[in-house]
Amino acid sequence: MARGELGKEAVWRDRLRRFRASRMTVARFCELERVSLASFYQWRRKLESRSGGAEKTQPAFQQVVVTSAMVSPGLRVRLASGAEIEVAAGDLDVIRAVVGELARAECEFAAEEDAAC
Repeated sequence: MARGELGKEAVWRDRLRRFRASRMTVARFCELERVSLASFYQWRRKLESRSGGAEKTQPAFQQVVVTSAMVSPGLRVRLASGAEIEVAAGDLDVIRAVVGELARAECEFAAEEDAAC
């Protein structure tokens, strides 16, 4: 590997580390970093293949804002993949279970970055 390529690899390893800690979308992070989405995905794929997948990013949870304009009572969770979970308001035990699992998963993810969770 050329010397310039090693320098770029170090820059991208650091950039991908900062992305994982940022909890931003890929698009927003790339916009702030002034890099293209194509470069981001290319470098992430390249570094994941070299590290055996150790560089793989974990799903990030986004803040949920509940507004009074919501017409459908209950709970709807939309994952980054586009999958949705919708639970009717009357199913409080199911809502508690879904929220509990989300909190547990977020805590597990945060524990990788911060053992205080």
